Amino acid sequence: SLKIYFSFLVVGLGCMCYGPCVGMMAGAIIDSVGFLLSSYGEPYFPGYLVTAVLSGFIYGVLLYTGWQKRKPTLLRIIVVRLIINYGSNVLLGSVWKAMLYGKGYLYYLTSGAIKNTLMLPVEVFLMWAVLNAAVNYGLDRKYIHKR
Repeated sequence: SLKIYFSFLVVGLGCMCYGPCVGMMAGAIIDSVGFLLSSYGEPYFPGYLVTAVLSGFIYGVLLYTGWQKRKPTLLRIIVVRLIINYGSNVLLGSVWKAMLYGKGYLYYLTSGAIKNTLMLPVEVFLMWAVLNAAVNYGLDRKYIHKR
């Protein structure tokens, strides 16, 4: 089934302001709380927690603007989404689904690749809009870093 989550915007914004450590914690918390609130009868699998923590780390390393004073560019956002969509979501997600549900890895790889390819432009645009709005309104300066 096709599920669309917007938690990547929260994790991306937090990672842009606070860095990879907060990103990894945010990924773990969002994954765990999300499972507890809406598991839809699916079993808990710690592999998805690993994927969420890894994604938070990737966001934090590539988007953190703390000491560099750099804005999130469209190219960096595209690179982040490509790594997360195809590295974390497709490759790792296919392994976890094959372990959980028993169909072949290639089945989940192709269905995940199709979904993530279709969602890539939407996710890039949403992330670009949210992160640039946060920078334009001074969220990282006024409320977080107090430069």
